[in-house]
Amino acid sequence: MENVYEILINCMSSDWMFLAVLGILMGTFSFGIDNCVRKLRSFHFFLIYQSVKWGVVFQWCTWVGFALFLILFAAGLCHYVAPDAA
Repeated sequence: MENVYEILINCMSSDWMFLAVLGILMGTFSFGIDNCVRKLRSFHFFLIYQSVKWGVVFQWCTWVGFALFLILFAAGLCHYVAPDAA
């Protein structure tokens, strides 16, 4: 077991292995963020198309409310994750 641990530490201490793992993690993270943005955008369009039935004022409230929700979510997440940054 100790040999496996030493091999893993030696392998991760080399720069190319660290950069390869970092690149794979960032690619996976980027893919996940893109999927979340795509789903949020399609939900936003769904809300707008549904609010067309109720009139222009409700459509405007939906548009502004969705943007306000995203802004408040981002500010709350920033305050929770890094309180000094908020």
